[in-house]
Amino acid sequence: MMTRSLNTTLTATLVCAAMVLASGTLQANILINPGFDDDVRTNLGNNLGVSVTGWSTDAPSGSGFNNILVRADGSYNYGGGPNVAQSGTQYLDLHGPATPNALWQTFAVLTDANVTFSAYYSNREANPAGRTANLGIYDATGTTAVSSLVAVDLGSDSKPSTSWTQSPTGAVSLPAGIYQVRTNMDGYMNIDSVLVDAQLTGPKQPIPGLFNTGVDSTGTPLPNSSSSIDPHYSIIVNPDGGGSGANVEDESAFPIAGPWLNNTSISKWIAPRFNTSGAAGGNYTYRTTFDLTGLDPSTASISGLWATDNAGLDILLNGQPTGNANPTQFSAFTPFTIGIGSPFVSGINTLDFQLNNASTGYTGLHVQFSSANAAVIPEPSTLAIWSLGLLGLIGWRRRRTK
Repeated sequence: MMTRSLNTTLTATLVCAAMVLASGTLQANILINPGFDDDVRTNLGNNLGVSVTGWSTDAPSGSGFNNILVRADGSYNYGGGPNVAQSGTQYLDLHGPATPNALWQTFAVLTDANVTFSAYYSNREANPAGRTANLGIYDATGTTAVSSLVAVDLGSDSKPSTSWTQSPTGAVSLPAGIYQVRTNMDGYMNIDSVLVDAQLTGPKQPIPGLFNTGVDSTGTPLPNSSSSIDPHYSIIVNPDGGGSGANVEDESAFPIAGPWLNNTSISKWIAPRFNTSGAAGGNYTYRTTFDLTGLDPSTASISGLWATDNAGLDILLNGQPTGNANPTQFSAFTPFTIGIGSPFVSGINTLDFQLNNASTGYTGLHVQFSSANAAVIPEPSTLAIWSLGLLGLIGWRRRRTK
C-alpha cells in the first residue's frame, strides 16, 4: 500500500508544536492546509495525482489526490461536485475506487488538551445510493481511534453543485502526544474545511500569589490586633478615608461575634478599620494581585467564596466585570467563579472585590479561594526534544511504507 505526501507530515507536526510553544495554547484550527488551498492550482476542475501540503492518503498510486479548483462565485460548472468550495476556491477528492479511502494529517499537542473536530463533505456526483464517511482522532500510527468517530451519510444528495454537509462535531480529551485526524470516506465523495480545535487543559499548577483575606505570607491567620494589616490586599477605593491598608476586623466583638460569618482556620474578615462601627457608607474596592508569568492566561481559572457587608457588587479581573455579585452579604459565603476565557493576562493581574456599605457602620470583606490554576507554558527546550521524537516517527513510517 502506498502512502502519499509523507514528507508533509513532519512539517505539519512541527508547525503545530511550534504554535503550542509560541502561545502556550492551541486554539482555532491547528491543522496545516485545512481547506486544501495552500497549493495554488491554475487548472479549473480536476488536478489529478498532485501532492497536497500537510495531508496523506492511502488511495492507490497513480490516482490519490484530486485537488479541485472552482471559482468563488460558482460560475465554473464542475460536474463532479460543488461549483463552490466550502471555503476558499479549492477542495479535495480522493481519486480512488468506490471503496473507502483514508485521508489523514498528523499533529502534536505538548500538554493535555480538549480537542474538537469536524469536516465538510459532498458527493462527487449525484448518487441515489448516497455516500458515507467517518472522522475521528487516532493514535500516531493511525491504527487505533482515540476518539469516538463521527459519521456522515449524504443520502440521496442530487445537487452536488451546491451542497456541502458538515459532519457532527466530535470531542475528545487528549494527553500530550502525537495524533492523527483521519477520515475514511467513500471514493465518490469530496471533502473541505477539516477543523481541529484544541484548548490546552494542563498540566496545570496553582496560580502563585493568591491569598485568602486576613493571612500572612505562609497562609496563617493574622493575630487579632489593631496593628494586623493584610499584606496581600489594599483598599484602593476607601470612602472611610483611612488610607489603603486593610485591617483585620476585631473578631472578639460584634458583628463577627454576631450576624457575620465566623472567621475560619484559613481566612479572616478584613476592613478599613480594626473596629468598623463608625465606618463611612459608600462603595469600597479591595485589590489583590497575582502573577501569571510562565503560565498560559487563556487556561487560567479561579473559584472561591466571598462574604461582604453590605452587598458584594462585583469582582473585577484586570478592571473587567466578571458578573459575580454577592446578594447574600455577610451571613454566609457566596461562591464565585472566574472561568477560562476571562480577561486574564500574562504577568501581573489585578483582582478587585467591590462592595457597598449601605450606611455608616460595620463593613468588611471575607475571601477564601477554592482553586486557582493555569497551564504551564512549555519551555523552548521542549520543542527540540519533541522534534527529535517526531523525526524518528517520520523515519520509522517512511521505512515501514517502502
